[in-house]
Amino acid sequence: MQNPIEFTIDGTIDGGAAHLSERTLTIAALFGLPIERGARRVLFEPLTVRVEVGGVVLITGPSGAGKSTLVNRIGAALAVRGDVRVVRLEEIALAADRSVIDCFSGSVDQAAACLGRAGLAEAHIFLRAPSELSEGQRFRYRLAQFFASEDDVLIADEFAATLDRVTARAVAHQLGRFVRGSVRSDRGRAVVVATTHEDLAEDLRPAVHVWKGLGMRVEVRSTTLNTKDTESTKDHEDGLNHREHRGHRERRRRGGKGGGGGGSRR
Repeated sequence: MQNPIEFTIDGTIDGGAAHLSERTLTIAALFGLPIERGARRVLFEPLTVRVEVGGVVLITGPSGAGKSTLVNRIGAALAVRGDVRVVRLEEIALAADRSVIDCFSGSVDQAAACLGRAGLAEAHIFLRAPSELSEGQRFRYRLAQFFASEDDVLIADEFAATLDRVTARAVAHQLGRFVRGSVRSDRGRAVVVATTHEDLAEDLRPAVHVWKGLGMRVEVRSTTLNTKDTESTKDHEDGLNHREHRGHRERRRRGGKGGGGGGSRR
């Protein structure tokens, strides 16, 4: 992926043809709702999206607004080009017959660096199979696989939904820095992510931020891409570990003797 890609996304979906049962008709009558069979529904007007090397496209908004439809259509539009390698985060395989560290090519140091950037720096996790990891750990393992891959664009719906807020922001910060820094490498990267959490915008620093509201409401904000990130990989990992450590202390204070409930999401 060498050049910015710009395309228009269609915002209509098929309304379907649900069976008009007695219950369906009762609810429609009670609330004065029209019955539309087979109608096409418009989630948003045709939307022009620009994906560029070193850039993050962030899609936010409330649940049920159509974020998943939008992110999936952007991914499909990129995939059909043929000159862009697209990977969907949830489709990255979780091996059951190999340890985490053995699922990466290259040296042990290179694999550990990718895992550390994704927030999986604990050595004991390296020895477990990816299929044995918790949901939050699986998310970060898959992110580490993207770091280590030769894929051009990462598509991630429900980004960081399985992580607590402190870890989610730390990982988002890492991803944003990695993508922006890729403009100085042999392989430029880009990511398209969707989330309900507006706070991740501060850490991802998107080049394009699409807010999808309920109904047809859409707002698009674009910023000038700034790739002047000078911290080293070790600085990234130290920053992530510091933020996670601070988050652990905060959860312990809130949780009292029980230590809080955030650990199961990690």
